[in-house]
Amino acid sequence: MNVRPLLHDIVQKYFIKRLIVPLALLSFLAVAVVTAFKLRDLYTSHKFFVKTIDRYVGAVMSAAQGTLRGNAFAAEELEKSKVDFLISLPVEFHRVFVFKDMLDSKSDGEHALPLPASVDIPLSLFPDLQEFPALTIPYFNRHLNAMTLGVLVRADRWYAFGELNLERVERLLRDFSESAPENLILMLDRFGNVIYHHDPQLMRSQENLRHQPLVRRAIGYSQPRFLMDRLDSRWMFGYCWTVAPWNWVIVVAKPVVQALLPPVLWSVGGIFLLFLAVFSLLIASKRHVEHIIVRPIMHLRTQWDAFSRYHRTELLKKAADTAPFFELHLLAEKLYRSSQAVLDREAALIAQGRELHRVLESIGDAVIVADAASRIVRMNARAEEITGWPRLQALGRSVERILSISDAKSGKPLQSLDQLVLATGTAQTLSSHGLLHAADGSSVVVSHSAAPIRDDAGTLQGVVMVLRDATAEYEAQRLLEESERKYRHMMETMEEAYFELEPNGRVSFCNQATLNILGCSWKELQQRTYRDFADEATAQQMYTFFSQIFASGSSAGLQDFTIHDMRGQRKTVEISAGVRRDEDGRPMGFRVLARDITEKVQALEQSRRLEKMLVQTQKMESLGTLASGIAHEFNNLLQAMSGYLEMALSHTDAHDPRSRWLSRVQEAAFRARDLIRRLLSFARQTEPVPEPMSFNDVVEDTLDLLKKSIPRMIEIQKDLAPNLPALVADRLQVEQVLINLTANARDAIGSDSPGVISIQTSTYTDADGQVWIQLKVQDTGSGIPEEIQDHIFDPFFTTKEPGKGTGLGLSTVYGIVTNHGGRIRCESQPGHGTTFYVDFPVKPWKREASDGKIEPSAGPEVSPPVGATLLIVDDEPMLLELLQGLLEPVGWRVRTARSGEEALRCLAQNNGSAQAVVLDLSMPGMGGRRCLEILRAQYPHLPVIVASGDASHEIFRDPESYGARECITKPYRLQTLMEALQKVLNKGF
Repeated sequence: MNVRPLLHDIVQKYFIKRLIVPLALLSFLAVAVVTAFKLRDLYTSHKFFVKTIDRYVGAVMSAAQGTLRGNAFAAEELEKSKVDFLISLPVEFHRVFVFKDMLDSKSDGEHALPLPASVDIPLSLFPDLQEFPALTIPYFNRHLNAMTLGVLVRADRWYAFGELNLERVERLLRDFSESAPENLILMLDRFGNVIYHHDPQLMRSQENLRHQPLVRRAIGYSQPRFLMDRLDSRWMFGYCWTVAPWNWVIVVAKPVVQALLPPVLWSVGGIFLLFLAVFSLLIASKRHVEHIIVRPIMHLRTQWDAFSRYHRTELLKKAADTAPFFELHLLAEKLYRSSQAVLDREAALIAQGRELHRVLESIGDAVIVADAASRIVRMNARAEEITGWPRLQALGRSVERILSISDAKSGKPLQSLDQLVLATGTAQTLSSHGLLHAADGSSVVVSHSAAPIRDDAGTLQGVVMVLRDATAEYEAQRLLEESERKYRHMMETMEEAYFELEPNGRVSFCNQATLNILGCSWKELQQRTYRDFADEATAQQMYTFFSQIFASGSSAGLQDFTIHDMRGQRKTVEISAGVRRDEDGRPMGFRVLARDITEKVQALEQSRRLEKMLVQTQKMESLGTLASGIAHEFNNLLQAMSGYLEMALSHTDAHDPRSRWLSRVQEAAFRARDLIRRLLSFARQTEPVPEPMSFNDVVEDTLDLLKKSIPRMIEIQKDLAPNLPALVADRLQVEQVLINLTANARDAIGSDSPGVISIQTSTYTDADGQVWIQLKVQDTGSGIPEEIQDHIFDPFFTTKEPGKGTGLGLSTVYGIVTNHGGRIRCESQPGHGTTFYVDFPVKPWKREASDGKIEPSAGPEVSPPVGATLLIVDDEPMLLELLQGLLEPVGWRVRTARSGEEALRCLAQNNGSAQAVVLDLSMPGMGGRRCLEILRAQYPHLPVIVASGDASHEIFRDPESYGARECITKPYRLQTLMEALQKVLNKGF
């Protein structure tokens, strides 16, 4: 409750707030106005002083500067030969010197100005000699007993220096100080050095006042400024003025106390006397008001307290008769009548309360009444029984103390409803049954409700709570909920779909598995029948199925149906059904169990498809093995052909036409070698071997290879961008990407239809600065439908007829591109062709290991060591004969072996006396790989050169890890073999 102030306090506050406080504020405002006028007068006076001094000092300095400049120009015209001379002194100067600059003013760099020996002024007094006229800092001349200033002017090569006597300026400032002794006048240069001060000692000691706050602020301003700060530990009002162009500062200041204290004291004294007189008058008025108003009202309050205690209305009647003024008489009379009515109403309320008490005690439910503070004010006998609290002990206690209720299911404490009613102002009901813990330790299941109690004005006065014993009702509900929970859990955890159909085909009930299969919500399913999820033929089959069940009245076995869900996905379901009957046994629908066997059906189909793929893969593997064997034999034949061609070329004159013919045959042999290498890369999986390459050359070579496999009615258009950066990638895998994309484009156009395959290369740079090479393969074929474009890169996905495609072409392309850090995307519209974009990143090339190729030797050829023996191991006799015929004429002693076993026997018979071994990998018997391992174990220092037609073999990446020194690819030139021998022998010797 808000405590209202006394009338005595109200009167006193009225006189203080409404009269005394405004008078005090008015007095403060008057003092402030007087102070402001005083400051304005002080500002005007200081400004007059400063401007007068500025005009005088400016005139003196201008005349001094003009005098020096005239002397300098006169000396320059006379061009006297003397270095310096003394001229007649004007009134302002103590002495003047004119001298000529003897240094080259056009020389580079700055130089110190050489003053004549007769000038005894140190250059350190000049703060700046870069601009003229140059002024020294003020200094005290003991010969003159006055402040002086050095002024230096220049006229081309002549200078004039004068020592200016500042006595006239000092005398003027002293006169100003004496005319206004309350003011402090200072003149300083821009560095804070004293030019004039009222204290002569400071001028003699050449004091710098920059450390004073007032001076530091004054020399920091370039414009006239009114300021207030400390000077010699005193607060000062001041006005500063800059004398241009010498940047001297004039400060006129006055102590704050001396400036403002007298007017403030006079104004405060007068206002205090006025305030004292007014305050005395107000105190007298306040006492008179208290006597005629406050005391009678306080007397009326005393009489009202006596009535409240003794219920005697005559006391109020007497107070009304003795009231000193009419308004108080009317108030006392009204209180007298109202008190009499209150006594009559109180008697009626007591009688009504007894009646309400009898009604409350007769109610069968527990009733508890609490006030707005949630304290119990009433409860009936039934509430005593349920809560276990006696009524006398419960009254006045909080509801939370008496009613301890927890959730009957979870046991968690529940908030008492009285707090919710008091917070919201609306009736509240416990949503579930609560467990009431009685004072004696027993527990009772109750239903609980509460409602607000309001007075006639609608103000919330309290809460009435009703509690009913609901033990039997709770037990019945618990058993029902447990049964429903078991049934619901069973239905929701079933993997099979369960649903109930009405005779018209609509679903009246289903579990979650049904909704999962159909891909819809319960609300969507209620608006459809089973016909909405099947085509016409399947719907007819389902109708026949349910009609037979309804006619027979018995359950039917499993039957498969192909349906589609809400998203259009086809699914295969296995259904069993029975008749659903009412309580009288009449048929009223169907109970159906269904199982989604789509994955099972797809798995069977996939298994059959994979079985076919396995057969095809085995055929391809056999073909690869056959190709590998044929390639080995063919490489040996090519090696012999290229060797004999090289021997023939060495014995043919270069100008002979047959030399050119033999060179063309040799080039064809090496092209055949490259063709075999490509066939081997497609026949078996190999690890990528990155190398820098020209992307355009790869495209050209691959298209030459594909010319025979593309019908003549299909035109191949090329648009290859020039000057592409080098691509670091596996050449064979990049060729495979282009072959697969071109083959797909050919199949999309068709073998009997005309069309165009466009192949384009370009380069671009993305937002991150990465450079990309882009391959664009575009065709005019039938295009790819939009619904399958997201699956074209999936393994085994194909739209071709069985036996015409494996579904691995584009997935292989996708794997190669991503392994190289690239990206691929497809754009297609049915009937408008397809475009594939393949992007490869441009990366710096760094060779990490030997790639199996022999780099040409940079030095001159070296003859083999005297008596050097070379063991050549190969299963091809013609190749052995060729190499022996090529190497022996150049100084090698050649031994040959046709297998690994024969090579080991040869070395054992000669105690390993060989300088190098050339070893073929593919040979009968133990083979080259096993032979290499034994050579490493028995002859670790014997260098071995591996020769093989399969450049993709893993030994070519790191020969030394397998025990070989170098690797060369068949067929190879004699020069390549010689360079490899030279390289391994140089390492050995």
